[in-house]
Amino acid sequence: MNNNVSNSFLLKSFLCLIALISACSNETNVEETPSKEILVYINSFDEETKSLTFDEVEWISHLDTERIKEVGLDPESDFPSGFQVYNESEQTASLKVADDVQIDVVNGANLQEPLKVDIQGLAKRIQVYKTPFYLTIKNNVIIKISEKYTP
Repeated sequence: MNNNVSNSFLLKSFLCLIALISACSNETNVEETPSKEILVYINSFDEETKSLTFDEVEWISHLDTERIKEVGLDPESDFPSGFQVYNESEQTASLKVADDVQIDVVNGANLQEPLKVDIQGLAKRIQVYKTPFYLTIKNNVIIKISEKYTP
């Protein structure tokens, strides 16, 4: 009898251990994928694939003397407005745009309050104006597009 109780206890302990290990391994490690923001010139929007083609650029302030030297800009002539939109290469990339993308463009009447537009409004705007935009990207999908004010 003692042997049967001992075997039963061991079997129950083993089954509990298996259940515990199984429960732990079934937990999904859900880590929030961080979003990233890049500055770009938008080349085009493909309505069929819902993709933006863009060229990543860099905003360099006239105060960033180290970066100015690194890229070989002239601090006297290359910064008439106090900044330079530097384009190291004209290599383009394309990413899909989220269905619920948030799009803000500069409001000329009130710079403090950007205008909200849909993707067709953005497509029209990029045909008229060549200005930089911030793209917020998460999981290789553009979730936010914000026009950068350039004086």
